[in-house]
Amino acid sequence: MKAEISDENLRVIATGFAEENRQASQINRTSALENCETSAIGRALANFGLGGGEYASADEVANAINQQRQQVKKTYSRLDFDEVRETINAIDDEKSLDEYGAELKKKHTNMTANQAKAISEMFNKRREELK
Repeated sequence: MKAEISDENLRVIATGFAEENRQASQINRTSALENCETSAIGRALANFGLGGGEYASADEVANAINQQRQQVKKTYSRLDFDEVRETINAIDDEKSLDEYGAELKKKHTNMTANQAKAISEMFNKRREELK
């Protein structure tokens, strides 16, 4: 793929080239053309003087974004199960229990399946006790 930047007289003032292989990564399996286009545009812009002069492939950018998402996921999925259990056990009506459940879901949007299951079991146990 080739990307060009032209001036108002259509004179090419910067170019960028990229090539992708569909088997090179999971991203390329479904989006090799788009990935290649993005890389070529980024290289053309870097050659034009925008972007600091260093080139990052689309895979490198995707990996960096994925690592950032994983870090955010780790941060937001940390739960203090003892604190959650104590809070659930201190609630004395189903309405407040539902409100706390909604608050937990909103605060911890990236819970693992095991975390969600454990918390669900705590809520179900408390509901039974409240009946």
